[in-house]
Amino acid sequence: SAAAAATTMPANRMPKWKRDHAEFQAALRAGRQVSKAVANGTPLPPPPQSSEEWDDRVLCPHCGRKFNANAAERHIPKCTSIMAKPKMLR
Repeated sequence: SAAAAATTMPANRMPKWKRDHAEFQAALRAGRQVSKAVANGTPLPPPPQSSEEWDDRVLCPHCGRKFNANAAERHIPKCTSIMAKPKMLR
């Protein structure tokens, strides 16, 4: 099935649209479980896992922005020498 194929592919190799779609479907499934638990009076199920592990971008230690590996190699050395950073990137 398509759902089984989507879960067997490594997350960093899966296209972004497919990850977003799988996350959306998981949220819908969790919402149905919560609605069913509320209607039946049973305890609520645990919240779904967050998708933080799918983010393979590199965080710049200077401005806090995220880049893919190639762009981070170019950006981080330049970002250290920027004197007039915009306030929202400090």
